Amino acid sequence: MKFFKILLLGCLQILTAQESSFRINTSLDTVYLGNYLEVKFTIENTKGKFKEPSFAGLKVISGPNTYSSMKIMNGESTSSMTYSYIVKPAEVGNYIIEPATLETEDETLKTTEKKIVVLPNPDNILQSPAENDQNPFDVLVNPRQEKAKPKKKIYKI
Repeated sequence: MKFFKILLLGCLQILTAQESSFRINTSLDTVYLGNYLEVKFTIENTKGKFKEPSFAGLKVISGPNTYSSMKIMNGESTSSMTYSYIVKPAEVGNYIIEPATLETEDETLKTTEKKIVVLPNPDNILQSPAENDQNPFDVLVNPRQEKAKPKKKIYKI
């Protein structure tokens, strides 16, 4: 009977174990020349040493920017770490973002490579690099210049 309890506990631990993953996401797969795109490397449920790719032909404007989160719900924990870069293509053409690597205690994980197509931009079309269509450079380029309104004093007599 004791053997079955230990076996059941072992099976439950295996079922509740969180899968680790390491992936790449880009805000745009096709971009017009002169625009930026955001590249994110997300690590889930594992720890290790992150090694970024070379970004050949792409100028890194910002990065690495890091974001981390931890969630514990009903005794199960999940964690996430994201490395984010804002990059700008130099010329029209096809670019390949080589795989990033993550060296953990047990193994070395790699992302897939990502193809980016850069098209000519004769009309100077602007695209947002962020996934949520909010340009991270708006604060720097277009600061909100709202003037503070003077407060009116109200006197009660």
